[in-house]
Amino acid sequence: MQKQRILITGATGFVGRYLFTQLTEQGREPIGISKNGGTVAGRPVAAADITDEKALNAFLDQNPVDYIFHLACFIPRIQNKDDFHNCWLVNAFGTRNLMRAAVAHGVKRFVYASSQTVCNGAHRTNVKEDDIEAPNSEYGVTKLAGEHLCKIHAARSMSLIILRYSSVYGFGQLPSVVLSIFVEKIMNHQPVTVWGDGGSTYDFVYVKDVAEATILTGLSDQTGIFNIGSGRETSVKTLADALKKLCPRAVITYDPSRPDAGRRFCFNIEKLQTTFGFTPRYRLADGLREYLNMFHESICLKK
Repeated sequence: MQKQRILITGATGFVGRYLFTQLTEQGREPIGISKNGGTVAGRPVAAADITDEKALNAFLDQNPVDYIFHLACFIPRIQNKDDFHNCWLVNAFGTRNLMRAAVAHGVKRFVYASSQTVCNGAHRTNVKEDDIEAPNSEYGVTKLAGEHLCKIHAARSMSLIILRYSSVYGFGQLPSVVLSIFVEKIMNHQPVTVWGDGGSTYDFVYVKDVAEATILTGLSDQTGIFNIGSGRETSVKTLADALKKLCPRAVITYDPSRPDAGRRFCFNIEKLQTTFGFTPRYRLADGLREYLNMFHESICLKK
């Protein structure tokens, strides 16, 4: 039986690294690309920019594949206006370029890594795949645009599955969201401040579970949209308590003068569980413990 030829975009990114590593460990030998290239799991990742359609076509001319796992994306920083231009350029136009190149090169299956941001307006819980999309950020709008672009182009010749990730966490994540910010501060012996009563909730899911679910769903013959999350709400206070339990010396305080955002969010993952028999293996405490241990090891290696 011929080996599946797999391409991963964003292979040096946070989730992309774990996906590339798991596929490599399974003996599948994926090909990876990212804007600047690099090395993952001891194997080279090519430099290729998805905003350059000509370059993508040239790459696929030399590296024909059957599957594309599209994880490359750009997350804007609110304080940087130029980031929003890049957000549209990469997440919308880049996805369009990749889909056009995939169609032109006879790719059989396309896996699009989308985001909870396409549907995470305030106070949304038990969110299902067929609920009305309601992005409340420009990033969320670009990811939803990517979903629709995938549907338009995939309808011509290929199988498509869309995976909506919730709040993914784990080692290697930039300190840009609440969980990774807390971990970064704790591991650098800095105090953590929780705004208000810490009542806002998130659907935290460990990155290794996300990579495993992405492989399981991506290499299947199923199509449509699937939520990839824990299916559980976790408040910021619960997160802080869990980190304190794992790191008793951590200094965590509450600042009632800075109101909590008051957001609530979690996915319904019944479709994922029913279709694939998949439930995330890592409970929050287990994922946090491994995250903290890997962070600690990385600090020791730098000394």
